[in-house]
Amino acid sequence: MSRLCVFSLLQPHRTEVRLTGKYRYLTFEDRKKIEAWHLLGDRPVDIAARLSVHHTTIYKELQRGATGALDANQREGYSA
Repeated sequence: MSRLCVFSLLQPHRTEVRLTGKYRYLTFEDRKKIEAWHLLGDRPVDIAARLSVHHTTIYKELQRGATGALDANQREGYSA
């Protein structure tokens, strides 16, 4: 057996995931979309999927732009 075969028998197969480092900032246009979708009652997870960002990005943005008042859906208000 070659070294590669012996090595693969000793360690289980693992899928390697590499981060590409493609981070981006939310633009004002993104923030206006978040505000509109939030007012419509969309979940932060759904908003994140539409904008192709991680859901924690949306949760953090909703905290940053919190108005202190409740919106029509009885959630914390958000203003871009």
